[in-house]
Amino acid sequence: MAVLALVRGATDSAIAAELVSAGTPRDDAGLVLTEARKRVQLTADYNRDEQLGLAICRLTKIVEANIDNKISEAQSVALRAQNELNKLLRLHEVRNGVTGEPQEDDSAERITDLSKVREHLAPLFNVPEDYPAPELARMAAERIRMADGGED
Repeated sequence: MAVLALVRGATDSAIAAELVSAGTPRDDAGLVLTEARKRVQLTADYNRDEQLGLAICRLTKIVEANIDNKISEAQSVALRAQNELNKLLRLHEVRNGVTGEPQEDDSAERITDLSKVREHLAPLFNVPEDYPAPELARMAAERIRMADGGED
């Protein structure tokens, strides 16, 4: 009953009152409500993971179907799908402070090198100039692997 009430959007006080009127001791109503919240969260997390998996599969298929196409529109579709996939997988997020992007204390040489990487690779993939260098390198490596017959 409490799970259904939470899903319907009832307030905590309304759910507690409903539980008490159904015979649940007032002291136990809070515990029942807490357990109901855990069940709703568990269900939501499972559904989210399932939907995330489906989205990853679909986007991967779109990328695979379009990336080698010589038509620029198909390649653009593939890159947009890859970008969405990267967002889903959180590939652009900072992990432990390592992004592959130059930091303020980095040498001028490293900053120049990353600028050159972007300058050479960004036009190949029709992406913005500020597209992350590690992702450009990954895409270039993937294109090279596919040109060599898909071997790792």
